[in-house]
Amino acid sequence: MEHITSKRDFGSFHSSNVQELLQLSEKYYVEPVIPIEMPTFHEYKQGPPEFGSGHFKEKHFFLENDCTFINHGAFGAVLKQALETSHNWQEYIERQPLRFFDRQILPLLVLVTRRLANFVGCPCTDLILLPNVTTAMNCVVKSQKFSPGDTVYCLNLTYGAVRKLLKHVCSETGATLQEEFVQLPVKNEEEIVDLVMETLQPGTKLALFDHVPSNVPFILPIKKLVEICHSR
Repeated sequence: MEHITSKRDFGSFHSSNVQELLQLSEKYYVEPVIPIEMPTFHEYKQGPPEFGSGHFKEKHFFLENDCTFINHGAFGAVLKQALETSHNWQEYIERQPLRFFDRQILPLLVLVTRRLANFVGCPCTDLILLPNVTTAMNCVVKSQKFSPGDTVYCLNLTYGAVRKLLKHVCSETGATLQEEFVQLPVKNEEEIVDLVMETLQPGTKLALFDHVPSNVPFILPIKKLVEICHSR
């Protein structure tokens, strides 16, 4: 029978046991109160906004009127509402820092983890929050054990920092990096699928694909690529 989470005191923290909160079923889990007002974007739940709409840009970004920004994947161009919410959190924390760090931060992180796990479709106990994708990729790749003769597979569309990481790991372990070249422009997703089908060898230790490459304007057919990996 499930039970209400206990309190644990380590250092100055007095908050519910994180592991117990993560493991509770939806029936027994009670979300903590979010102490600030959060943006909702209800107007877009029926469908996405019109791409390139000047109204959308004015409402949600701080960009200058004569600036057409197309480099969202690199830096900047944060949503107005996201930046305002970030500032609201900072102000809330500073009004009573001990309350936030001693009582609230861990239950709130559990809430974020549970919601994100539900969104991506995995158990919340299998999900870890990290500050950015590059850090996450380092954690995943460095957790693998590579040996001489192992093959690491990627495409030339791989994000620059991740490619450097793969090269570094291979140089340290003696594994071989197999980087396949995608000819641009890509006419259809089958070109990517056929390339991977032809070049991914059985027994490959790790295959890494950018679902949304940062340097080309298309989405990789990741489901089909994963199926190829499983077949090898």
